[in-house]
Amino acid sequence: LKLEPEYFSALHLTGLYHYSIRQPVPAYRYLKRAADTYGSQPDFTKEDFYQETESIGETYAYLGNIFYYFFDRVKTRRGALEDEIIDNEIEKLANYSIAEQYYIAASNQDYNSPELNYNLGRIYYLKNNYSMALDRWLHLYDEAVRSPEIMMSIGNAFYHNGNFESARGEYLKLISILEYEADKIRNPDSRRESHLKIFQPLSSAYNNLGAVYQQLNDPQRRDLAYWKSIDFMKRIDQENEYARVNLARSHRNAEPLIDEN
Repeated sequence: LKLEPEYFSALHLTGLYHYSIRQPVPAYRYLKRAADTYGSQPDFTKEDFYQETESIGETYAYLGNIFYYFFDRVKTRRGALEDEIIDNEIEKLANYSIAEQYYIAASNQDYNSPELNYNLGRIYYLKNNYSMALDRWLHLYDEAVRSPEIMMSIGNAFYHNGNFESARGEYLKLISILEYEADKIRNPDSRRESHLKIFQPLSSAYNNLGAVYQQLNDPQRRDLAYWKSIDFMKRIDQENEYARVNLARSHRNAEPLIDEN
């Protein structure tokens, strides 16, 4: 960079270095400079090798990640990100909107990754744009093998779109996977993160499944699902308040609450 201060790859990689050690402000500065200088690079970058190996899409994706993941640290540094409007009173969704713009820019440059698809889908979900969230999340089925809780996100988006049968399918798939893991644990322990990652989403999936059965006017399966939701959370000495409330109100046919955590 001392020799070629507008060399895109050096700026981009320096930004990734700071990002990897959780320093969002210098990461932003280098990545933003990389994006700004992408079209005015040194002559040697016009060779085929550089044309084939350099892509601004990943730069945009990491700029999006900074606003998606480092909200608190970005928010408290007034004026640190010179080219963005950041104020201490700004709401978290405003930062997500900046992340969204960068993620879309990355997609427009043909950059694609599971992380981008999940994060952008979640931003759409938080903005109640469930169809666009689904469009992103349905690309993630390969990742669902390693992170089955993605099925919960997809199921919730189907639920909000009124596609209760598809939502039920996602919740049942998640339940099948997590119940298999839960059956291996003889003494669940709420102090163990690995146990929480099984029993909490399992309880949530049963609650949301109960909400689906309520929408489908199936009271027997509805109540069974709510009771199972309560039971699985009890196994780690916790309460599922969603299921408790839904069970208490179900006889009045009140609108059920789904767990969106």
